[in-house]
Parts: sequence; structure tokens; C-alpha cells
Amino acid sequence: MKQLFIVLAFALPSAFANAADSCKVLDPELHGSYQGPCDSDGYASGQGRAKGLAEYEGMFKAGKKHGKGVKTWPAVGDRYEGDFSEDFRHGWGKYSWGAKSQWAGERYEGGYLRDRRQGQGAYFWPNGDNFSGEWRDDLRYGQTVMEIRRKFSKDLALAASQTPGMQLCREARYGIANRVLLRATLDQADATHRIVQLSKESAQTGLYPDGSVDIAKEIELWAPCSAA
Repeated sequence: MKQLFIVLAFALPSAFANAADSCKVLDPELHGSYQGPCDSDGYASGQGRAKGLAEYEGMFKAGKKHGKGVKTWPAVGDRYEGDFSEDFRHGWGKYSWGAKSQWAGERYEGGYLRDRRQGQGAYFWPNGDNFSGEWRDDLRYGQTVMEIRRKFSKDLALAASQTPGMQLCREARYGIANRVLLRATLDQADATHRIVQLSKESAQTGLYPDGSVDIAKEIELWAPCSAA
């Protein structure tokens, strides 16, 4: 009897391991190995871990990711942590793009609807820019902090450059590591144009192909010249 107990004790862990590996996980990126409980139909159910091209640790239901969990993609370094429903990112979660991704260093925190960003969410870029607001069908609706600042600067510059004959200046790179102060006279100003005539010295730099140029699209780079 004692020998039978010992045999069963060693056999049970192996039996459970085989049962776990035979559990069905429906996400094709996780077809590799599974550790965790199964339901009566042989599908992954409850808290478990699955590995394939991607890795997942969290809740399963009927073979699908369902509930709280973390999914990672080791090949690129991407990581999602949050809510799942019926195998979709659904609810609230955080997604960060890994070092080998084309969006390396960017991250999103907010709502999801069937794998698409939806509702309120925040997006962060490595350069410090960020957006916080509404998302619809994976697209953001609104401007980032830096976009708002650029628009504000442009509006101020347009308001400050409305009088023909005024002198406008901007600093620009010239050559390999030199900076030059460009000077121009405002010839025409209307709702959509700011046409200036570059000074002879500024035109000789070759930074603009013609001596007369419309600077409306880069007006935030220009300002009224100082008296000095």
C-alpha cells in the first residue's frame, strides 16, 4: 500500500502537467505551452500562463484571454497589461512599444474596445510630447501638448506680422555648424500669406531659392527684428 502511494505521488504531477499542456488556447500567438487549469471541455480556464510567439499570464475563459492579464511580444519588446474580453484587449489597459518596434518608447494608457483604442486615453512620446483626451476607433481626436504650443506660437506670430514694410528676422543654421540671422521686409500680409523680401545678405545664404518668399507656413520661426 505504501509503495502504491509513492507511485501515485510521483505520477500525479506529471498527469496534471500533461493535462495542462493539452488544454486548448485559442489565441494563435500562444500556441506553444500552457500551464494552468482547464474546463470540462478541455479549454484553458482560470489563472494560467501560455507561451508561443507571444507570452500571456492572466485569466482565461473557454480558451480565450478573459479578465485581467499581461501579454508580451518578446521579439519586439511590446507589452500590454490590463483588461481582456473574448481574446480582445477590451476595457482599460496600458500598451508600451518595445525597443525593436517602429514605435519604440511610445506608450498608451486608456480605454480599449475589441483591440482598438476607444474612449478616454493618454498617449506618450519619447520626446516628452503627450496627448490626453478622446479616442474613437483607434484614432485620437484633439491635439498634443506640443501641437497646441506650436499653434499658439503661430497665432501670436501671425498677429505680430501684419504691417507691410516691417522688418522680420529669424535665426537659421548655415553651413555645417554656423548660425545666421536672416532679415526680411514684409511686402504682403493677408489671411493666408506673409510674403517677405529677403535682404541681400540673407538671400546670398541660399537658404531660400528666391529673394521673395511666403513665410506663412513657418511664421512661428520669424519675429519683428529688435532695434539693435
